[in-house]
Amino acid sequence: MKLQLIAVGSLKSLALKELWDTYKKRLLWSLEITEVPASKVGDKFQEAQNILKVLNPQSFLVILDEKGENISTVNFASFIEKHHLLGTKQMSFLIGGADGIEDSLKKKADRMFSFGAQTWPHDFVRILLIEQIYRVQQILNHHPYHRGS
Repeated sequence: MKLQLIAVGSLKSLALKELWDTYKKRLLWSLEITEVPASKVGDKFQEAQNILKVLNPQSFLVILDEKGENISTVNFASFIEKHHLLGTKQMSFLIGGADGIEDSLKKKADRMFSFGAQTWPHDFVRILLIEQIYRVQQILNHHPYHRGS
């Protein structure tokens, strides 16, 4: 299964870029990142248009949003494994910009997940996502990286 991350804006912090690269190098799975430009403050419609240009309409779309479903790492691993076994060809994860994700895009989502009730900077969400994808990979490969229950 092909994994894609669509993110509004780019990582600006050198420390976050290095952390991203660390996890990216550890991943055995293919993860393509597509960055779309951030729009002017409050123009979520333009960001949505930019996202739609790069989003494969056949892709299973997972939006990361503070109002999404809170999911444990083990359940996230089961979710990824299930889609792999079902033959899902592509799964796209979407991280919006500072103003969030436009409602019309949320309606297109197949699932919406949250990394908790807090509001996270979108740059941090990228790091959280790639770490969780790496952790899922390790869980499914029965590697001891994940020591949770």
